[in-house]
Amino acid sequence: SNTNYIPRTFIFRNTDYISQLYSNVIRIQKLITYSQASSTLGLNASDCIGKTAFPAIQAAPAFSTAFVKVLGLDYNRKPLLCVVPCAIDQDPFFRLARDVATKLKEPKPVLLHTRFVPSLQGVGTKASSSIPSSTVFLSDSQQDIKKKIMRAKSGGQESLALHRQLGADLDEDVAFQYLRYFHPNDTRLEEIAKEYSSGGMLSGTVKEEAVSVVATIIAKFQERREQVTNNDVREFMRERVIVDRARACVCCLTSN
Repeated sequence: SNTNYIPRTFIFRNTDYISQLYSNVIRIQKLITYSQASSTLGLNASDCIGKTAFPAIQAAPAFSTAFVKVLGLDYNRKPLLCVVPCAIDQDPFFRLARDVATKLKEPKPVLLHTRFVPSLQGVGTKASSSIPSSTVFLSDSQQDIKKKIMRAKSGGQESLALHRQLGADLDEDVAFQYLRYFHPNDTRLEEIAKEYSSGGMLSGTVKEEAVSVVATIIAKFQERREQVTNNDVREFMRERVIVDRARACVCCLTSN
């Protein structure tokens, strides 16, 4: 039930919540020099000033003082710790946040780095929403999921004879990488890895297994998403006290 999560979760949009973030944004901007921002983020003189200003906005929610009302903060008590699960591309923003935390008299945010799911076009390439064939979307139909994964870059050999002799390159096989991320059974995953890398299993079989695993996960997600109402969304985004102050830490999920 969605109502089980609403009391413990606050979702905000920067443009709506900026009045509460802005105090921290200003504090952080005062402590980050242009030199720091440009060297950390790879900025140059042709970049717009928004790229220079944005790191402070991205870092602000990593400090619990950005959520005074939501967390029921009392300034006579220590700020809460913050855990930031994020992909590696977000790391520079929160490195800057950690650099300024001590001067802000805030705990340094802790980062949990996640890895990118590879593009269907090949490991090392980037999935993009502007290239629908490069990734599986949460809104994809079962047919689209199958079509995309069956066309994904394979790590199998050029011929059947060569594949039987050399086996597949698991690190280059996109379908197998998807199984590494999403397969619910580690024992079965090990079996697939052993058979596929030795040439005993073919690429099509691995892709079919990946289709089954991914399609099942997305179907369950889509079913749950259908149950979310506009009222649920409004309640998630309503400013209110969401935690037991004595036992809480902040978990800041980022999205661009």
